Order: sequence, then structure tokens, then C-alpha cells
Amino acid sequence: MTTDGTRRTAGEAVGSVTVGDLPLTGSVTYGAGRIVARFTLTAEGTRNQRVEAMTLTNRGSARNADLQNLSLENGRGRRVTPVMSRLDGEHICFLFDPPLVLTPHQTQVLQVRADVRASRRRTIKFLLEEASDLLVEEVRN
Repeated sequence: MTTDGTRRTAGEAVGSVTVGDLPLTGSVTYGAGRIVARFTLTAEGTRNQRVEAMTLTNRGSARNADLQNLSLENGRGRRVTPVMSRLDGEHICFLFDPPLVLTPHQTQVLQVRADVRASRRRTIKFLLEEASDLLVEEVRN
């Protein structure tokens, strides 16, 4: 019970994951296996965090078949999600299989790879719009 007489129905928050945008190392061109977005995930707090899913929204003009065979990989180029066929409108949901475990204060670089099938007039700007777009659970020992 707290000092004001209310009860907590959940335990104290002991961690979270923050997302940061990273710039692309070059321009995105037509072709297979292009890096179209880069992010960092950083675990805050005192417990390990398990990342299970991430939904990205493209605020650029590319849609559906403009980007195909999308996948997430770590900064070393190792794929961490299965390949998704294409965008669903402006959204793509990546399911981590197995989940990505972050230890306290660990930062993981992630990049989105895709086969770009659009002209230069189409733009790409992936964002994690809301906190609920990143599905994270605390790892309990």
C-alpha cells in the first residue's frame, strides 16, 4: 500500500527499452538488399529486457510492393527476424524469433534491409510512432 492509501496492481517498473534513430550511411537506391533504416535499442534499468516485436511506420511515400523482402538485422549484418514479404500499406511488423534479449544498459544497432523496387521519387522514412509499437517484456529469473 502507498502512503496515500492506494494499492499498486503492478510491481515497480525496473526497466525499459528506448529507441533511437541513426542516419543511413548512404542514399537508398534501386536494387536488392538495400539498407533502408537504422535504429538503436537501449535497455534501461536493472533487469534484462526481451524484445518480441517491432512495428515500423513508413512516413515516406513508398508503399506495398515498393519495398519487398524486408528484414531486420543487427549491426554485424546477422538477420534477427524472418524476411517479411512487403509493406502492408505504410506498416511493417517484425517478429523476433527468437526474441532479442538486451542486458541492462546494452545498446543494439538494428538495420532494416529491403529490395527497393521504386523510383527515386518514392521516399522512405521509417519511424517507431508509439511506445506500443515495440513489444518488450522484462526477463524474470
